[in-house]
Amino acid sequence: MKNRFSLLGLVELAAARPAPRSYGPAVELAVPPTDVEGGPWTVVAYEVELKGYRLADGSYAKITATDIDEMVKNFARYPKSPLVVEHADTRETVAKLHPEWAEPRGHVVALRKGTMTRTVGGFSKVVTTLEARFDVSPEVRLSIVGDPVTQAPPTWPFCSITTAKGVDEETGLSLGTVLHSVSLTSHPRLADLPRLAASQAPAEHGYWYGEIECRGDVLSMLRSVLDLPVMTTEAEVLSKLSTLEFLAGQSEEASGVDTDDLIGQIRRALGLDAMQTAAAVLAAVRTALTTLPGADGAAVSMSRGSAAPNTEKPMLKFLELAAEMNIPAANEDAAQAAVIALARDGAAVRTTLQLAVGAPLAGRLAELVTAGAELPKVKVELAALQATEKTRAEAETRAAAERAEVELARRVDEVCLAKGLDRDEVGEALLAFGRSDRAAFDAKYPPASVQELAQRAQDPARLGTVATATKTSEQPKPAPGAKVELSQQIAELRGVYAEAGYELSVSEAVDHLQRGETIEAARKHLQLG
Repeated sequence: MKNRFSLLGLVELAAARPAPRSYGPAVELAVPPTDVEGGPWTVVAYEVELKGYRLADGSYAKITATDIDEMVKNFARYPKSPLVVEHADTRETVAKLHPEWAEPRGHVVALRKGTMTRTVGGFSKVVTTLEARFDVSPEVRLSIVGDPVTQAPPTWPFCSITTAKGVDEETGLSLGTVLHSVSLTSHPRLADLPRLAASQAPAEHGYWYGEIECRGDVLSMLRSVLDLPVMTTEAEVLSKLSTLEFLAGQSEEASGVDTDDLIGQIRRALGLDAMQTAAAVLAAVRTALTTLPGADGAAVSMSRGSAAPNTEKPMLKFLELAAEMNIPAANEDAAQAAVIALARDGAAVRTTLQLAVGAPLAGRLAELVTAGAELPKVKVELAALQATEKTRAEAETRAAAERAEVELARRVDEVCLAKGLDRDEVGEALLAFGRSDRAAFDAKYPPASVQELAQRAQDPARLGTVATATKTSEQPKPAPGAKVELSQQIAELRGVYAEAGYELSVSEAVDHLQRGETIEAARKHLQLG
């Protein structure tokens, strides 16, 4: 049996030691449901947190809706939950006093999830419940529900569950919460549990606990589940299976048969997923009858409704196709429509991916998955590049603004020199004008020519320092035609600085000349040959 679990960290929800207890209001005995169709359902637990009961790790004992979902799912994989008394299977002290209590008094044969309304602290709320069906002997049933004939009261009218953390022994993977056992008790820890309702299943009633290893096991399982006599022929079994397939597509009110229960028993016998649909379960039965080996070990082919082996290759039905592809379908027509719709979707996908007929789809999808995985990395790199580009652009903008500011200051110096203005008095105003409207500034104050600047440079009032420098260096006085000579000096000095890789404005050249710098001194200072 696959998917068996190991019991790790058993959690007892019944009292593990003598301690003061408080219970909710008593629950009156309800009339048990009818025993037909597998026996009555009874609530064995509900989602709750017990603030008065701490576990070994200090946390509160609790049952969550997730725990209930996992118990139902795991029970479909491994339906082995015994019915014992007072948790004697997990409490050594109880088992020593009453060893017979640890022996199974019956078994849980079905689990499902339900709901109930509880009133806690004056507020009503709907909680998830765990409901079970039991298979017990007549004597145990009387101990649970009492004997109305003799008016004997029940001995164990309530229950308390024990859960465990399941681990798949083959894969080591966690299975979540499993129902380890259900204990009969007279004092349940869960105060709002109703009294138990149990049924005695007939000896031949259809709960199958054997292994299915061959085609004969499948037929035996069907005889048991469908309550057929042991001598029922194969043809009769297959006929009943076809009837079940027909009734599964109808409501219980219309058919009068609880097909859900029958399908559930077959699902558990075949070890199928609890979420498999009725059509998928029945298709799995057909597949098992077709593919499992016969008595001689050889595979047997089977045609519907015939006991004689069919040597021809069986035609694959749409229901079987739908079951293999996990497509829910109630009947053959629905399965055909679902399979055709899936095929059309596949064709649309191939068209979108521009795949030729016969070209493998998996490789192209793998490429898309790989590309999708690389996309976040590309986005990060793109964001980094954009940030770098933004930083570079901001740096260039700042550098351009600085160059524009230097150029404007140079122009203001030239304007003041050309027009004979006092730089200290009007310089800031001219700078503000140029910053606010550079085009208007350039229109009103066009660049001065070299001759104009040279003329202004010869103004005696502005050449006081030049005269002083000239006397100090004992240079000859300027001869007539000094205007041309000064402009030539300015041009030559700018040329020397340009030769050394520096850009010297006219106003800066005039300033250098006023401080007495000569062409020869500039070449020496700039280390030019």
